[in-house]
Amino acid sequence: MSKDDQQYIQQMTAAHSYGVGWATRSSTLNIFFYIFIFNLVISLPDAIQQHDMKHIWINVILLFVIFVLGVLFWRFSIRELKVIVADEGMIYTAERYTVYTPWENILRATLSPYGGLPALQLRTSAEDLPIEQGIGERRAAIKMRIRSKRPMKIQSRYEVYNYIPLTNNREDGLWQDVRRHLPDLEMNLPAAQPVKQSSSTRIF
Repeated sequence: MSKDDQQYIQQMTAAHSYGVGWATRSSTLNIFFYIFIFNLVISLPDAIQQHDMKHIWINVILLFVIFVLGVLFWRFSIRELKVIVADEGMIYTAERYTVYTPWENILRATLSPYGGLPALQLRTSAEDLPIEQGIGERRAAIKMRIRSKRPMKIQSRYEVYNYIPLTNNREDGLWQDVRRHLPDLEMNLPAAQPVKQSSSTRIF
């Protein structure tokens, strides 16, 4: 759990944290690894064919080092997606942003159009506010990890930021916590729904 998540939990009452998936941070560094490994794999058969033991061992060692670095890079680039449930509302921590909403701002449970999984749809869009301020003032707030020159305010309730994902298992602790705070929650979970996916919208 990140330091920010721990801070949010300490600020709220009876808070529980639930994992709802994983995300990896893509990077141009991945491309470098792939190109480098490709060149090594291409040059290794030539070295073997020429019985050049020096270059064979160099290539094998480099491949091993790149493999270890790749595993470490993947380990530190992966992030668990978290939903925090508390008396004051819900917080969703994604790869590029964190969003908070009070309970009264939850419109309904539905299927997210950006992944087709169960999610809670916000009634009023999150504003570009510190999460701590949103909790204190009971206003939906969003904190972006990508800096923007203009203040962030999502107008359309169908935007990706206006959904907090749930798990597929409706009997687990997350669903039970949500039902405890929203006993009259409107459910709209059709069997199937068109999925919109792109590098900017595929968040869960």
